[in-house]
Amino acid sequence: MKQALTVRERAGEAKAAFVVQTEPQTRVPAIDRAVDIVSYLAAHPDEQLSVSALARRAGMSRSTCLGTLVSLVRHGIVRRDPSTGTIGLGSRLDSWAAMASPLPDLTIEVANDAAQQLADDLGVTCIASRRVGDCIEIVAHWDPQELRQTPARSSPLGRRFRYAPPIGATWAAWAGPADAIEWLDRTPIDSPLSRRDQEDTLSAIRELGYEIRRTSELRAQLQEIADSVDQMGIAELERVLVELLDARSEGDDGADARDPISLVSAPVFDALGRVVVVLGLLGHRAGLDAQEVERRAVLLMGVAQRTTATIGGRPPDPAGERSASSGQLGEH
Repeated sequence: MKQALTVRERAGEAKAAFVVQTEPQTRVPAIDRAVDIVSYLAAHPDEQLSVSALARRAGMSRSTCLGTLVSLVRHGIVRRDPSTGTIGLGSRLDSWAAMASPLPDLTIEVANDAAQQLADDLGVTCIASRRVGDCIEIVAHWDPQELRQTPARSSPLGRRFRYAPPIGATWAAWAGPADAIEWLDRTPIDSPLSRRDQEDTLSAIRELGYEIRRTSELRAQLQEIADSVDQMGIAELERVLVELLDARSEGDDGADARDPISLVSAPVFDALGRVVVVLGLLGHRAGLDAQEVERRAVLLMGVAQRTTATIGGRPPDPAGERSASSGQLGEH
């Protein structure tokens, strides 16, 4: 005679039956296929896979694999190299990981005292930025003492800029080849710098360990207008804009070595050698000579390197990073 089951045992049997009956129905094959593809690419980052090869590895037909890849590529989760047709992970996964990570907050906490001291010593504003999707967001700033005493000064905190040349070069310099190519592909049509110029910029940043960005006089004036537009009358604004448009029609507005410094920046790396936060210096006075600019860049890089060490990070292998990027970038 079958022994009577307790309430707990009956509940356990009912739960087991529910799982058995419902598990097959709750699976979404398209999502399963997408997860299989992304998981394989993540576990084999060095493999150069065609669609056919990836389909065989993932255990699905080529047509099914291709259909799934189309959606993954459209969302930036996977990238397909247009010149070779090979498949790799897209930059969107890194940006999602960065948004979910507590490391940027820890990095800012670690850098706080040194960043504030550097801002006071140089009389400039020190900022920290992070990647948020296709944007660069300012997540911390340290003003020098004289600016901290300025009433009603607008804060740059929370401002976002599109991750496109020239914005984000320090991030792109140490990003993977696919991310760097995506950044280069976003170069504005009217940019005074060619794609080769931008590639050379990334190489120089990796070589030096920091970025020095200059702003042409025209762009510097436009920035001044943007910063003070609330205080300008309509007539004054129109007059200044007409003068700037006339100036642009007379020549190139690209920056050169004589133009003022708009930004000096250096990266902080995590334990995998990925950029987690970029530290920057803004508000440099005009007329700095090359030696002083380099001194400021080296001081900032020192703060970034000490912060990297404190959070347990490490810089990526320079030789490997350069060869990987140059090999991919040179194909375009």
